Formats: sequence, C-alpha cells, structure tokens
Amino acid sequence: MRKSKFLICLGATGGHIFPGLSIAEEIKKRDDGSEIIFINSTTSNEGMPNMKIDYELKSIYIKGFVGKKLSNKFKSVFSLLIGTYQSIKIMKKFKPDFIIGTGGFTWLPISIAGFFLRKNIFIIEGNSVPGLSNRISSKVAKRIYIGFESARKFFSKKKTLLTGYPIRNLSNISEDHKDIDILVTGGSQGSNNLNLKFATQTESLIQKLTKNGIDKILIVHQTGINDYEVIKNLYTKLKSKYIGVDFLVEPFIDNIFNYLARTKILVSRAGASTIFESLKFNLHSILVPLMNSTDNHQYKNAIEMKEKNLAEIWIEKEDLHKLTNMITNHLLSPENNDIFKIEREKMKKKNSANIIVEDLMRDYEN
Repeated sequence: MRKSKFLICLGATGGHIFPGLSIAEEIKKRDDGSEIIFINSTTSNEGMPNMKIDYELKSIYIKGFVGKKLSNKFKSVFSLLIGTYQSIKIMKKFKPDFIIGTGGFTWLPISIAGFFLRKNIFIIEGNSVPGLSNRISSKVAKRIYIGFESARKFFSKKKTLLTGYPIRNLSNISEDHKDIDILVTGGSQGSNNLNLKFATQTESLIQKLTKNGIDKILIVHQTGINDYEVIKNLYTKLKSKYIGVDFLVEPFIDNIFNYLARTKILVSRAGASTIFESLKFNLHSILVPLMNSTDNHQYKNAIEMKEKNLAEIWIEKEDLHKLTNMITNHLLSPENNDIFKIEREKMKKKNSANIIVEDLMRDYEN
C-alpha cells in the first residue's frame, strides 16, 4: 500500500472536531507513513476550550451563512471566495489523496476547492438531517458516510453508506466504578438554557431522591466557558444545604469518556457526536434537543434514538417536574430500563472510524 495524504476538515464544535480526530487516529494505527493535515477556519474555535491536536493545522478565512442577518450573509459569501482560494493554495502544496469533512461552514470552501482540483471528496454526516454544507458537497463527493438511516434520503443512495459516527479512542476505559449519578453536558461549548433549566430543578431532584433513601448523590456538569461561574455558584449553595450531595463543575471535560464510563444517567443535547459517544457505555440517556438547531436536526436525532429504544427525551418547554421524574425513576429502579441496555449492546461493537477508513482504502486508493 502506498503512502497516502489525508486532508481533514474540522469545525466550530466538538461534533465536527472529534470525528476528524477519530479518523486520523484510525489512519495512524496502520502505521504506513500516511500524512495528515487538518484545516479549520480562523474563527472556528472562538469560545471553545483549548484542545490538543497533534497534527499540522491550517486555517482559512470563512464565516457562517445559515441563521445570519442579511448584511452578514453578504460577508459570508465574500468569505467563501477567500476560503476557497486559500483552500486551493493549501491543496496544491500538500497534494492530498483524500479530502474528508464532517460538515459545518468551514467544510464548504474546502469541498469546492477539492472539486476544482478533481480530488476525492468524502463526507461524514452524523445527524439525521444533514446541514447545508454537506448537502451541497454531496453532489461532488465520492462517498457519504451516515450515522442515522434517516439521513440516507438526502443523498444519492449509490454513494451512501451507513457506518455510525466516528468517536474518539476508547482504549483502556473501564466501567467497573459507577460513582457519577448524573452527568450533564450541553456539548463542547455548553448550553445556557440547558444549564439553567437543569440547575433550576436540582434542589427538587435532591429532595425527591433523599426522601426515597438515596442520600449520596454526585452530579457532574460540563457547562461551557460562559456559564461556568454561575452554575458553580448555584451548586456551591446547594452543597452547603445537603450533606452527602456533591457537585463537580467543569467548563470543558477533555477526557469525557472517563466520566461517561462512571455515569449512571446522562442528560445532554442531541448532537451526533454526543449521542454516538454515549452509545459506547452502559448508561441511561435523557436527550434534551436544541430546538432552534439547523433544520431542527437535534430533535429528529432524539426522536430516532427514542424510537430505537436508546434514549428518553425531555423538551425544554415541558414542565421541569417531568425531567426530575425521569431522573428519579431511573435512579430508584434502573432495572426497569433493561430495554435500553439491550439495544445499546448492539451498538457498542461497531467501530465507525475503522469501517470508514477501511472503505476509503479499499475503494479509492490508487
């Protein structure tokens, strides 16, 4: 096998970044001397915690289009021209054999540049409803790898393969010690609404659990940078009132798998990366979809998970007591949720990154 060159596009959130890192890890496992570089936009990581990326990282200038004001849309179109030009320059110098993207506004100029230079373009789509960039890029892609079966209808069936969504390395993770009762996360950037909604019902939850004999409770909350101090202060006050109740608040958890392995209940947004990472662990998921996500894709992700008996759903406009009851019912009677465990076991064995890289190498390497 000759040495190949891979150009992998990242994005503004963990849901676009982590799959790219996962694919790179899988490529490097083959130890065949393949070269990898990443591309991101100059503004992608604003508000993101620092992440360790052990590969060369290039940047292009591009601004988002969807959901922007009209004046900003014109700026976005102009930046698309700049980003495409910069991408072409990078590709001419690096000469990649494979160009891989997971969507997001950074991906569009890169895929356009790849098309102009007649490169092999591959798309990874984790959501049940693909975003604008992936829908446009799919017209010139060699293959589209999807996480949800419902995404297939948006793409050419001949080019689409159901693989699941690539996640980060899970080696040496043990689930022997389940000491975290609830892990709350709004994704890599956090979620103000989810943070505040969960914190609002926490005291009611504690009272209900202690009344039913659960007097030791550990809640871990990944808040994002912006809400860290507010949520930490709220929990500090609660901790002083309830003996046996403890909280760990972090703006960002880099080693999230170590926490997922210790968790009984996950309360999270319904982004693809969070969903597919959680499926690798024996925990109970309560998905809280972001209702103004593009094309309402988080809600549709959550619905598909619920229909497959892989998660419960709580909608933010619903009564907070419903969320409290979901959590309480599971902590008091976890055996009632065996159906979730059965379906989850079917998903745990799939290595999406391996399936994707094997397909790349088998069908498209010269």
